[in-house]
Amino acid sequence: MKKGYMFFDSETANANQRICQLAYVLTDFKGNLMGEPVEQLIDPECEFGFFNTKVHHISSDDVAGMPTIAEFCESSGFLGLLEDYVFVAHNAKQADRHYLYKSLSAYGIEMPMIEVIDTMQVASSHLGFGRLKAACAHYGIPLEKHHNAAHDALACKDLFFHLAAECSVPDPIEWVPGTKSSHSGSYTNAPTDGLGFTNGTHQPIEEVLQEFESLGLRWGPNDIEELAELRIVVTGTVPGYPGESIEEELEKLHAKPSHTVGNRTQVVAIGHNAGMSKINPARERGLPVMAVADLLEVLDR
Repeated sequence: MKKGYMFFDSETANANQRICQLAYVLTDFKGNLMGEPVEQLIDPECEFGFFNTKVHHISSDDVAGMPTIAEFCESSGFLGLLEDYVFVAHNAKQADRHYLYKSLSAYGIEMPMIEVIDTMQVASSHLGFGRLKAACAHYGIPLEKHHNAAHDALACKDLFFHLAAECSVPDPIEWVPGTKSSHSGSYTNAPTDGLGFTNGTHQPIEEVLQEFESLGLRWGPNDIEELAELRIVVTGTVPGYPGESIEEELEKLHAKPSHTVGNRTQVVAIGHNAGMSKINPARERGLPVMAVADLLEVLDR
């Protein structure tokens, strides 16, 4: 039986999504703290991307002498906590849960079965918008240092309990590594060890991203400095943004979304059930692609 909630956030070193900072807050199911919040810099043993550091202000110098994710898990009992608490994060499905899986896998550590609630999806459904800054502003939740893992984890906690007081929070989704998940509500069924599959070929989205990365055409969230005037095509499921609402959100931020990959397209964002009719033209034209999780990171700056 679960003991309560783990409110989690992480920051990553580069487009490969290895965690360089994590934080979590444990509470019981009523919101009472279970110990002190934990914040830890992590040595990802990889290079830092310029734009990642620009966003979260963490560099290779900052993590020198810090534990790897494997060392942190061994010393803190973190894997056991993942099993004991419901994992709650903002953009959990496409970002933090996935980053954690990739970081653990780099050391041959098996991701335990976890139960997940994504506050971004709950906020989007209840409020009509899902960005952490916007949702926190709506409830008057302080968020002094966005993209600091500890501040974001605490904000996620406060946001969750505000949402829980106003709407029916969905039952946690059970994620079993290497299998497809059960799902409820608006959540999309996709494997916990990846970002989903293309429509038709069922090629893992991870493989598509890796292919484009080998061509020097993989973008991460920090390859986009400004959304204004960005000509982007989004294909596949975008958690928290049903239908064409992601295009509407991008237009509010003065981007120029399109349904067709053309001569003026600058980037294609792909998610679970992405169409090959978008991926193939991007490949033929030598256009960069990014995961929809990375696009959501851009939206939440």
